[in-house]
Amino acid sequence: MAGKNIKVPVKWENFELGIGSRGEEAANLIRQGGNQNVRFRVVPGYAHADGVYSLKAEQDVWNPFFGR
Repeated sequence: MAGKNIKVPVKWENFELGIGSRGEEAANLIRQGGNQNVRFRVVPGYAHADGVYSLKAEQDVWNPFFGR
């Protein structure tokens, strides 16, 4: 992936019990390519489908993601 080609804002969330912090390396490559508008976050205690099915997903995942 050529991080220097990504110019748009990036919001990236992984779930701790899914991929966890592994995506942070790619987010850092985008930053190193010159895009400082990159936000990476790991949602603690969540696994793959929890962001959709958890009763607290709106509070724990989506509100922080959209800045509410």
